Amino acid sequence: MVRKPRLRLHGTVPTEGLGVAPDDDRFRPQKPGQRPGRSTDAKFCFFGVFVFILLFFFYSYLCCFLLYNESIHSRISLLPTWGFIMAVITVSGDRITLKADFHPELSTQAGRYRGRFLGKEIGWSFLPEHEQAVRQICQTLYGVDGTPAAWNDCCTVQVDVDEQDVRAPLWRKFNADIYLGGRHVVGVFGPRQAVRTGRGVKFLLGQPRCATRLGAYHMEVPTGSLLEIRKYPRAALEFLARCLDGHGSWSVDAG
Repeated sequence: MVRKPRLRLHGTVPTEGLGVAPDDDRFRPQKPGQRPGRSTDAKFCFFGVFVFILLFFFYSYLCCFLLYNESIHSRISLLPTWGFIMAVITVSGDRITLKADFHPELSTQAGRYRGRFLGKEIGWSFLPEHEQAVRQICQTLYGVDGTPAAWNDCCTVQVDVDEQDVRAPLWRKFNADIYLGGRHVVGVFGPRQAVRTGRGVKFLLGQPRCATRLGAYHMEVPTGSLLEIRKYPRAALEFLARCLDGHGSWSVDAG
């Protein structure tokens, strides 16, 4: 009986015989019936390079998309917007709804009266017995009582920045956007923290400043800046004057 030679896994590496690829002189055990051949390391290397190139192009496309999207939003925010309303209350049968622009204190005030946010198209929903309280919220944050008639008479307001309040400055904020009279004046947008102006707001003199560090930002509108707020209701001009007390002056654009 003839015994077949066994493969040696330890000791001296054989250079010929069963299990040795004839072209690379390396010990490579084979299954019965398998033909000797080269290693598949080259295939895996090619596949790794292909995946790397694919990920690189995907990352480049994502960066370009984010930059383009950010530039679009920054250009849109600088355009005059005439079709928006700061705060309007609609009374229905068993509910009242408040459709208002975003304000950092609106969510807190609405939660006091069990208000529910139902999306941008509907706004905040309240029970009918809270109607007077909701109108008071509009007076406190936006300077109007929520009636649509307040938007039939609007004007363009020019604001001259003159910050004199050191303890509670209006034109200097840390990790927060700047609001004036219920309107968003300037803030940051997106993860890159790009500076943007609010809708219907345009700087005529000066520009806002934003210093970022470790994910935080410091927003400032320097003294001497002149900005324009378009489509501001005349019913809220007294509220605007109170907001600017110690922070600047305002005037109605005659043009």
